[in-house]
Amino acid sequence: MNFYDVLDWSIWKTLAKEVKVQVISQLLMYFVSPLKKVSHVRYKEFALDGIKCQTFEFQIDGEWFVFIPGNADTILGWDAGISGIPITAWHDKLENETKQVKKIIQNYQLKTKDDWSTFINESTSPLRKKDMPAMFVQKYSQPIGTSYIGYFDLITGEFNGKNAAFQSIEKEFQAAFSAPKTFEESLTWQQPKTLYEKNKFYAALNQTKEVYEIYTHQLCSFHELKEQLNSQVYELLDEDQWEYVVGAGSRKLFRWGSMVSCDTPVQKEFVEQMIAHENMFGLLFSSQNNGWELTDSLNLKGEKWERTGLSLLDLLPQASYYRSRHSFDRDEQLSPLDYVYRKAIIIRSE
Repeated sequence: MNFYDVLDWSIWKTLAKEVKVQVISQLLMYFVSPLKKVSHVRYKEFALDGIKCQTFEFQIDGEWFVFIPGNADTILGWDAGISGIPITAWHDKLENETKQVKKIIQNYQLKTKDDWSTFINESTSPLRKKDMPAMFVQKYSQPIGTSYIGYFDLITGEFNGKNAAFQSIEKEFQAAFSAPKTFEESLTWQQPKTLYEKNKFYAALNQTKEVYEIYTHQLCSFHELKEQLNSQVYELLDEDQWEYVVGAGSRKLFRWGSMVSCDTPVQKEFVEQMIAHENMFGLLFSSQNNGWELTDSLNLKGEKWERTGLSLLDLLPQASYYRSRHSFDRDEQLSPLDYVYRKAIIIRSE
């Protein structure tokens, strides 16, 4: 059997753990640059909506990656409209009629099942079949133009990470970072989700860990990002690869299944947990519609819009096959507040 054959999911899942350890060791040796440090390699099992994958996650230069097995004849895209979606998801009461919603309703009406089906099909990529290679994929997306340097602990007020890099932006970070000055302020005050100074730093609040994850920042265009990644022996996922690593080729609109109604507290909590949960490959995606993820094409994933109260419309950017209508200039310098990307190493036999 060809070595690359065992990287197909159909064979990979039948291998003993000991064999998988040997395979991943060889892959890390031959496909990761010897100038990069690989650490914290650990065997993991991820599962979502009945799909399970035994794989490995590890760090490359301090950033988490996951091994994703390939899959021949993977079906991608969507043409089934709202098939499998409960009526309550698209028949909710509109609570916030934004400019985007007005435009959508003007074009599609969104009154009947057929209206919604047409809108969903035109908001997703076309149905197609592709052979997917095995990949190393960054577990978290990161803002464009940024380099991760560490985290600032909100409890201790201490920075952990690359100290020299933090010292170069510490003054600006401390000026942007604030805390309540009185007891009364502390009752209603909340830490901002992001702190940003152009060409200096970008910081994102991790509420679970009570830290700011801190990056240095330099304005960057799509073309410049590609050049930077190539120089580091990384790539951007193309649209086919992106859709595969999100939904594993499952024939459901959302990676977690068809539960999208949020008309009860239990349903809302379940959907929120599924969005925030690692997917079947161990990757994490933004739970907020607060920007776009770049692919190696003009097609963007995710969206930036306000909640409307219509469950299906609010959750649609989370769909595995969603394709944003937003366009951008590849030579334009892109803001880290709007655009993120995900590093990948594609394992090719040629």
